Amino acid sequence: MSEPLLTRAEIISLIRQTFSLSARESGEILESLLDTVKQALVRGQEVRLLELGRFKVKYSPPRQGRNPRTGAVTVVPARKRAVFSASQALRRRMAKYMEKSAASESDSPEQSV
Repeated sequence: MSEPLLTRAEIISLIRQTFSLSARESGEILESLLDTVKQALVRGQEVRLLELGRFKVKYSPPRQGRNPRTGAVTVVPARKRAVFSASQALRRRMAKYMEKSAASESDSPEQSV
């Protein structure tokens, strides 16, 4: 079973329905939000969105690595990467949802395959 996926097109559709906007306007809103977050991360800023979490840039120093094919030792260069940390509020909501899902699965009779 594949994991549920919410696509960019589906987000645009949800914005359109919620605010009674055209698909073009909804797409522009989403693109503006994403561009703002990306630009902030490029500048090294942290982006905090209440009840969602924070995006920040994390520095990974250079380290020694090994080529799995040849076994040769190599240096993996330093890099910066974007990371996301879920807020406490989001983690609590996800935990509550998982508890409800687990409870509903245990209450339903097992289906034979």
